[in-house]
Amino acid sequence: MHFLISPAELETRRQRCRPVAEPLAAAPRQFVSACNLCGSETSCVIAYEDRYGLPLRTALCTGCGLIYLMDRFTQQGYSEFYCEGDYRKLTSAFAGSTATIEDLQADQAGYARNLVRFLDRRVPGGKGIRLLDVGGSSGQVAQELATRFGVEGTVLDPSREEIEAACRLGLRGIVGSAETWETEERFDLVLLCRTIEHLYDLRATMANIRRYLAPGGLFYCDFLDYLELCRITGAPQTVSKVDHCYWLTMQTAPRVFGALGFEIVSLHVVPKPQFVGCLLRQCPPAAPAPMPWSEVQGLIRELQQLVSEWQSSGAAPAGFPARVRRKVRRMAQSAVGR
Repeated sequence: MHFLISPAELETRRQRCRPVAEPLAAAPRQFVSACNLCGSETSCVIAYEDRYGLPLRTALCTGCGLIYLMDRFTQQGYSEFYCEGDYRKLTSAFAGSTATIEDLQADQAGYARNLVRFLDRRVPGGKGIRLLDVGGSSGQVAQELATRFGVEGTVLDPSREEIEAACRLGLRGIVGSAETWETEERFDLVLLCRTIEHLYDLRATMANIRRYLAPGGLFYCDFLDYLELCRITGAPQTVSKVDHCYWLTMQTAPRVFGALGFEIVSLHVVPKPQFVGCLLRQCPPAAPAPMPWSEVQGLIRELQQLVSEWQSSGAAPAGFPARVRRKVRRMAQSAVGR
């Protein structure tokens, strides 16, 4: 099985990240003992480090299936992490390239075009329709929707630099986050694009988003399927990262959203297999249904198999014939067993 990031490649990327990651390793941390969604303290640790090499454990809640960072920064630590620019420095070092505001806007423009096609004829028409883009970065997505649907766009983001860029596009910009922003305003459409993983308090933030929505309003939220990312990228330590406190999968998303007071109206799965968009509307929050133990076992077994295949994938060059790679893999597995 071929993965995008081999064990050797992961080590190379971590080496590039060390000048930024080492100071972050000394930042104050919080131990998360219970699942933010269902409150269960039963979990399975699936990674001891994140992709940057930071010693942060990732856990799978065996009560509801939510994947979360068991070790993470404090809320103040994350605020500084984003505001001081460490987030962009770390992601740029891992990628081996630096993303400018222009790069971000170009990426967002492509994302926005896909989103507009998905939301076409779903966004309410008429004057005074209001849009809130939570974690909207430099505003390209909100601008595209404002242009296409004639809505009034507001961007909420913790980065001052990116909010300044959004304001230059003619949007209303607010420096802050949905976890702390208090307002009496109501919006007909709320977006949470490529942001849910970054939330510090999933349950509290979603409660705020419910308050932001006008009666009959729609909520669009996307997520990266953790399991699918592992299938594509590699073992959990190639996927988990300090800035992603929570992860969903296609299997757990309906349960998670239902517990948070939203039901799925439509799914958006066109751009990439690991990317899932959900159009949601409010519903009475439901107590998270316990995940059957057979489903828990299935998730853990698949992750174990992925780790084994990922480790074996680094034992022989990709150009080797399949027969030789299989032999090397068996030798490696035999050596592990001794």
